[in-house]
Amino acid sequence: MAVSERDEIEETALPAILVKRSDLPVPLTHRARSFFGGLPRLPPELEWPTAEVRANETLETVALTFLAQIDLAEVPGSGWSPLPNRGTLYFFCSSVFVGEGRPPCRVLYGTAAGDAYPDRAPPSDLMPLAGTDGDAQVKWLDPALDFHSKIEFKYPLSFQVFRDFYFHEDAVGGELMIAELCKALGPGEPRGPDFLQFRMASEYEKDDHWPFNWLLINHVVRSVLSHVVRDLTPRYSYKPLNDEGVAELKRLRAGAIGWLERCRALTPMDDVDADTRAIFRAWWTDVVHTYENVKQYVYTYSSTIASDLAMPSIIRSDAWRSRTSKLSTKCLSAILRISRVEIIGRPRP
Repeated sequence: MAVSERDEIEETALPAILVKRSDLPVPLTHRARSFFGGLPRLPPELEWPTAEVRANETLETVALTFLAQIDLAEVPGSGWSPLPNRGTLYFFCSSVFVGEGRPPCRVLYGTAAGDAYPDRAPPSDLMPLAGTDGDAQVKWLDPALDFHSKIEFKYPLSFQVFRDFYFHEDAVGGELMIAELCKALGPGEPRGPDFLQFRMASEYEKDDHWPFNWLLINHVVRSVLSHVVRDLTPRYSYKPLNDEGVAELKRLRAGAIGWLERCRALTPMDDVDADTRAIFRAWWTDVVHTYENVKQYVYTYSSTIASDLAMPSIIRSDAWRSRTSKLSTKCLSAILRISRVEIIGRPRP
């Protein structure tokens, strides 16, 4: 009997792990053992990895960005996974990305559980997210002062086994993969791309859950304020700012300062109540519309106000989720082999 294409692809199926992160970030003190972002709970025997990275022209040796830690005791896969059943993996990488080709990455392994040690304080030479003077660096955050200019937000992880299929631009393989992921994730229609860099201002305006905490409000307001201050700065330009434009930008500046004062009185990771979220969305939408009305006088495009919200220090987990949502054990074992793994109590491979 001839073997169908579907049967052939089915025979190539391998067990894999679906890595799911929480919808919202949590405080650094959250006791998750596996998580994206935050600070690693490294054992004292392991050093925070360093490497040479280049953002634009400068080559420098820096401590790498911490991406995630995974407590292997929480990962299903007994009997088929090549990874140890216990211990913790710690993932580090350059966060420049733009123009790096193959960015330097390190994966460390410790035999203890993910909650056995306290958070490791970030080293003084920790690279800013996107690199020193990198094109994607968030310019309104000061790496010398702002914690989240170097540290990702923290998202707890959970894990689920599913079947992974080897296929390339194949309709049957795609159908099998979609069916398997739907089985793992539960019922529901898949949405279109919802990465923040593709969102329009009108989509933020309609999102009742945004903004979800005061740290996010703080960063959004500071991004707006950085543009307003720059556009109010006198300069020789083919876009001379008129009195009406000055008055409008000063109004936006006053509103931004008011929101920053509110942020200072509150805990950054505290939830924002529904009424305050609605008021903030209305203020932020007014910022966008104001920039549309004065566009002939200023450098900042109204679209920039929305695109700023996809920058790393506003919300960066969507990009990580797209890169790391499906980690097969084959992939993880390959990372272990090639990434200069430090294994406590074992010789280096």
